[in-house]
Amino acid sequence: MKRTLNLLALSLALATPSRASTNIFDFNADPTLTGSFTNYGNATWFPYDGVGYATNTSDGFLEITANLGSQRSAIIFQDFDSGAVVQGFTFECDLRIGNGSADPADGFSLSYARAGDPALVAGDNFPAQNPATDGGIFAANPGCEDNLPEEGTKTGIAIGFDAWDSGTGTGCSTIGKDIIGLSIRIDNTLVSQFATPTKNGSCTDATSLQTGPIDASSQYGSLCWAHLKVDLAANGILNVYWKGKQILTNYLAAGYFPSPGRLVFAGRTGGNNQNQHVDNIKIITIPAALAQVGNATSFPDGFTLMINDSGSSVVNPGSITATLNGTAAIPLAVTKAGAATTVIYHGFPTLLPAGSTNTIVLAVRDTNNNDVGATRTFVVGPYKTIPAGDAITGVDTTKTGFRLLPWQSGNEPNQLYWTEEQLIGLHGANDADLTLATDGGYIDFTGVLNFNITPAVNGGGDAGSFRTGAGYPDSLFPGIPGANALNGNSALEALMFLKFPAAGLYTLVVNSDDGFRVTEGKNPKDRFALRLGEYNGGKGDSDVAFPVAVVSAGIYPVRLIWENGNGEAGNGANLEWFSIKDGVKYLINDPDPTNTTGVAAYYVGPQLPAYVSHLFPYDGATGARADKLVAQLTAGITTVNNGTIRLLLDGVQLASTVSTVGPTTQQFSFYRRVRREGE
Repeated sequence: MKRTLNLLALSLALATPSRASTNIFDFNADPTLTGSFTNYGNATWFPYDGVGYATNTSDGFLEITANLGSQRSAIIFQDFDSGAVVQGFTFECDLRIGNGSADPADGFSLSYARAGDPALVAGDNFPAQNPATDGGIFAANPGCEDNLPEEGTKTGIAIGFDAWDSGTGTGCSTIGKDIIGLSIRIDNTLVSQFATPTKNGSCTDATSLQTGPIDASSQYGSLCWAHLKVDLAANGILNVYWKGKQILTNYLAAGYFPSPGRLVFAGRTGGNNQNQHVDNIKIITIPAALAQVGNATSFPDGFTLMINDSGSSVVNPGSITATLNGTAAIPLAVTKAGAATTVIYHGFPTLLPAGSTNTIVLAVRDTNNNDVGATRTFVVGPYKTIPAGDAITGVDTTKTGFRLLPWQSGNEPNQLYWTEEQLIGLHGANDADLTLATDGGYIDFTGVLNFNITPAVNGGGDAGSFRTGAGYPDSLFPGIPGANALNGNSALEALMFLKFPAAGLYTLVVNSDDGFRVTEGKNPKDRFALRLGEYNGGKGDSDVAFPVAVVSAGIYPVRLIWENGNGEAGNGANLEWFSIKDGVKYLINDPDPTNTTGVAAYYVGPQLPAYVSHLFPYDGATGARADKLVAQLTAGITTVNNGTIRLLLDGVQLASTVSTVGPTTQQFSFYRRVRREGE
């Protein structure tokens, strides 16, 4: 349901962009009358029981969530500054929270989302999309549970007030597990968390996000109203005040740069719940007097950044020059669309080292001849370079598709070492349906990898980035479920010969629930093959992108493995395999004529050489035996000369024994007796 809310007691639309705009919402009148913000989802206006109801029976409030399960709301405020860059803001409100579950959940967030954020796009496209309820709108928690309103938006700066500890997962966090408390996210990166661990605390207890204890009534009347103030200064200093106490002091939001956008207030409950009510919102925004240079985003060979006009300060694209690490960045690609000017530099085939810090000096003037240039630094993210020598010939390019091996067995712990072992039969017989596995035990699959264990066409729901509404209905995993009709303990191996039509940079993406690994090499099944990308652990459906530098056009052997952990009830599972070009996602082998990536996968090609098919202990193992190391070599088409094989540990050659474990497999083992205490 969509309701247009405008409780504007004071709105000063100021012509001078450097002056603050103040907007107050007291919820004392029907919020559907005008349109200063738009409400989506479960939020409901009540014309009574607001902060001042004792003395004013017309004093209402907005219910973000009731103390019911699975409530979701999103409130998107209008652009109060007519497209100007907002350098800072102050957001104040009164909140009444709690009297739901003894372990309350889930929380709320305040975000300043950049123009083009999924929440804003969905809101502008309503009813085709709903920012409160559609997938992929809000950020994920540290454990990679995606689309959580309490985590905030995926762009800009988001301050989350998370009432629920979501567990130990850290796959989407570099700073640790989820906690109950305050979170700060900058452009979809969780940068800080601050604990408020007390559950259902009193009106004066600032260590609690709730505003009173729970009682048998389960009503909100026993809760008090408490004041929240979030202040982001123009210099990037963030302060947060709660229940009359400062709970975050002079926090520097490093890496955040102002841009056009809008404020978003959102909240959610899950299986557990709490009341979440808001009243007396006051917003002050501070527009910038001059155009603002945004943060730099790295490529393996360069960078991109955006400059945003602000008011009368309009960027002159012809004035822009840049240096990268003291050397002229030539040629620069400069495009201006509306108030946004995008600057892109690629230096391929020269690549910047992954992890290196680089400096851009940007010279730019606006049409009033004001200097609006800036210096920005960026750190090159991880990427992999595919060696030219791995390219192969003899691929049948009329046979687009993949060789698939589905597998179900054992008790999958959401660990890729276990998946690797599962796929060679070390965790039980394969229960998958192999009726179509007529190519050496593999299924020759000629479609796209857009799989779902319970797709909409079978009465379930879509998952991932490619969905029915966009013309890409999910399909069942080939062979899964098998005769056991189970979803969990599943794995899939996809072998392919992947064509890169030109040397350059490519962004490959896997959207999966749960984990995956993509490898490349002369034989990509080798345990030492180049790992292009992976996610090792359990997670919901979400994109994991990984840039790849291809130094020479060609066709390369590539392998993708996927796993879904143990469990049945509610155990979702999906897999998508695609690339991104110019910001657009294209499934590998999508036949649509708009797919101009040139990236294609084939399933018929030459046989590949010997490979290491098993290692013990596995890569990353802890508590491993000190007296045993096993490497298993599968010969394939290669005739292996046993005398040439060496087994090295930390660069030191070990004496090993060789045994044959199959017609094409040899095992090289090293055993070392360890002196026990007392011997």
